Amino acid sequence: SFGFHVRRCVPLVIAVMWLSATATFLFVLAAGEECPGCPSTNYTCPYLADRGESAATCVNQQRLMDFAYYQQQCTEEVNIGGLKLQIDEDFQCGCYYGYWQCPDIWPWVTCADVAGISMQGFLLEGCQAQMQPDKEHPLLREQCGWVCKNGRPTVRCTYEFDQSSEYGLQQEAEYCFIYRECGVTSSTMQVICKPREPEVDPELAAQHNMTKELLDEAREQLAAAEAEAAVTDEQLQAELEKHNYTRAQVEALLQERDELIQLHQSASTNASAAADFNQRLQDALSQERTQREQTRQKYKELLERHNDLRSDHEDLEDDGDVLRVILGVVGTLLVLALGVIGALLYRRKMAQPPESAVREAQQGVPGANFVIGQPVGTGSQGAVEKFENPTTVKAPT
Repeated sequence: SFGFHVRRCVPLVIAVMWLSATATFLFVLAAGEECPGCPSTNYTCPYLADRGESAATCVNQQRLMDFAYYQQQCTEEVNIGGLKLQIDEDFQCGCYYGYWQCPDIWPWVTCADVAGISMQGFLLEGCQAQMQPDKEHPLLREQCGWVCKNGRPTVRCTYEFDQSSEYGLQQEAEYCFIYRECGVTSSTMQVICKPREPEVDPELAAQHNMTKELLDEAREQLAAAEAEAAVTDEQLQAELEKHNYTRAQVEALLQERDELIQLHQSASTNASAAADFNQRLQDALSQERTQREQTRQKYKELLERHNDLRSDHEDLEDDGDVLRVILGVVGTLLVLALGVIGALLYRRKMAQPPESAVREAQQGVPGANFVIGQPVGTGSQGAVEKFENPTTVKAPT
């Protein structure tokens, strides 16, 4: 339908709106670098298929708005108060210059034909604002729709910055910057506004510039001082590490000193006990030496006595040898004497008649003859002649 074709014209309309008013178009690397610390809101915008958007058709875009009046070909940009801009795009003009992908019937499109077509927005349709923790509303609000201007269908969009007054712009800003970057599945958009600096007196401005120069010089000196401080910090850190290492060594030495003190105290106690033990040991050794001297003296006396006894024993042994010799001689003589006595007794005994013969003679046994000291039998006359004065006893018949 005609409405569908018109809706597919939106990407080109957006491009025209972004690229119009070339006086306000600036290429910068990043909005954040252009105005650091300025109020901003980030948006995530998915590609809308019904508008023919995709990663292939997406184009990185950026625009600077300074809230001045601009008019170029099919676009008119008007500041309608404060931080509120109104941008009109002539539909038939855009179709004529090829800014729109229009149906063949675009020359005959009237205001009545587009009156029923909805228009939610160009830049922010479908986008989700990434709100900051202290903010409730985004920095930019967009409203778009169809109007009839000079009897021709026109797309009109109103862009209002800091509508909720949460960002402190106070309805004034030097410029606002819009940057769109394409992604794979969506694009991201960043809106940043730089607050307007208050007007100052020229003298104050000169003083300000001088102060700024001094401040810049001071910043350079500060940077140099910070660089030097960084080196000093490194040196300080190194010295601190050395200090910590030395402190650790000192603590270890103190601990070792405490241990040595304890050992010394223990050694002192042990030394006292050792001294007492040494004294007792010296006393015991002295007593032992005294006893040993006494024992040596007694041993000497006993040795002398033993020597005396040994000398006496040797003398006694010598005397014993003499005595044994004497006893041997005496014994020999005694044995000889006993032998002589025994022989004499034996001879005497043999010379006496037997007691039986005597008894027989006394009893008058016939034929019993004997000589005192020599038995005599019958036929022993020759033997009688050997004796002097023989005594013959004749028994009675």
